[in-house]
Amino acid sequence: MHQPYLALVRCSWIKQIPYQLSERELQILTLLSHGLSNSEIAESLFISNRTVAKHVEHIFDKVGINNRTLLAIFATQHYLYCLPTPAQLEHSILPTFEIEQLVAQLADRHQVEKSPSTSTFLANCVDKPITIGIPFVESGLGQIDTEELLNGSQLAVEQINRQGGIHGRKVQLVKSAYQVEEKQSIISAYQQLFDQEVEAICTNYACYLPEVHDLVASEGIPYLHDASHSGSQKSGRIGNIFQVCASSINYGLGVVRFLQAYQASYPMLLKNRRVAIVTVKWQCIDIGMDELVASLRKLNWQVEVVELEKSTNVFQQAMVQLHNIDPTLIVFASYFTEDILNFYAAFIAQPLNAVLYAIYSPSTLQPHQQLCEGVVWATTTGLASTYAGKQFNQLYQNTFGKAPSFSQASLAFDQVNILANVWRKSDYPRHFKQVTQGIRTLVNHGINGSYFFGNEHQIGLTYPDSTTDLSISQPHLIYQIQQGRNTVIAPSLFAESHFKLPNWFELK
Repeated sequence: MHQPYLALVRCSWIKQIPYQLSERELQILTLLSHGLSNSEIAESLFISNRTVAKHVEHIFDKVGINNRTLLAIFATQHYLYCLPTPAQLEHSILPTFEIEQLVAQLADRHQVEKSPSTSTFLANCVDKPITIGIPFVESGLGQIDTEELLNGSQLAVEQINRQGGIHGRKVQLVKSAYQVEEKQSIISAYQQLFDQEVEAICTNYACYLPEVHDLVASEGIPYLHDASHSGSQKSGRIGNIFQVCASSINYGLGVVRFLQAYQASYPMLLKNRRVAIVTVKWQCIDIGMDELVASLRKLNWQVEVVELEKSTNVFQQAMVQLHNIDPTLIVFASYFTEDILNFYAAFIAQPLNAVLYAIYSPSTLQPHQQLCEGVVWATTTGLASTYAGKQFNQLYQNTFGKAPSFSQASLAFDQVNILANVWRKSDYPRHFKQVTQGIRTLVNHGINGSYFFGNEHQIGLTYPDSTTDLSISQPHLIYQIQQGRNTVIAPSLFAESHFKLPNWFELK
């Protein structure tokens, strides 16, 4: 009986794989030649069926063959397969399978420690960086926050790489631009990231589309976002999508808390008991409207909703309506900084004795700009003057020569670190099921607070609305712009100052 033996062969490096095949295409061609179906290849390489099918089509085009059987024969004749085989196989007719079996026998004989998974071993030995896709606004509404998204993500990646990366692999951002008002542009941005096989996607709120969530779900890729107006109940059935901040419906609870405090401190200014809620049709945000209206009516407040449609003088027209309503409090519901700047300009030109309470949108404003003085605003994920917040502020200023915004930069920093923390505990970043389970179960302590997604809808929790436990939540912060500076006035645990009556009030 012949004993197994190894032969010494001479090898040489090649600069390019024949037929201009990519490394991924060569892996897929190898598994196809071993007889694996598209779904089996997808499972082995931790990619989607759609991605495998697309690569197979590319291989057909490059070698001029459009039949799987003929393609497998062609690959065998031209030695177009890679070692180690990027999957665990029980049997195969290819000669490379026998070679790997022989190597395995020798390893057992010499008690060489083997990795539990060939594909995992292969993936963690290559120098290919781990990539995070970042869809971002190229132009249009939301562009102001885009810079913060990119800067915060960059800071996190640089810090991770300085610390040695993930199991020795560098982390890298892959950016994909879109036009915020063009649905197809947004979808194309995501398609580009899928085609580049990024290991995860992080983004903010501007790109939300139901079609995007469906597309991401079909890919199975870990996806972190802060589109709190996205109808996060979907996450209960889409396991790879995580909303890192609390749902926008919590903003209504903050409005009620603020109004009760204002009523107690300034009873003489309650000229009437009316609240006006201004919404914009170009970005629908549910701030918990039904519950908010019901709560205010229980407290004997009347509620008027002013819905704005795009037009040349939309904000000036809104002021005419608001003067007719003559409310005590105006709630302005839009995430876009551009919107609050335009609305404030119209408001300050025709002010009335009402507090202006915005939802998130002033978060990018800095003291030197002296904009929106006196405006109160809220966010369910914000930068506060905690130790971690001050450290991040300093790091950001040292890197970019200016202060960060009060939400997006630090949130983007946290999102990347959530992924990094899970990857460090995972076998392989493309083992999407393992990674998403890690995101779901691990508690992450970041700049904006703590992140825990082990709830039904996989969304971040907010204090004190979702829970009073700050170890698993982010505070629902209320700021007021005082002397140009965003200053936390609630909750009391994080407050730097107290509410001050805006200077547009005319007191008699």
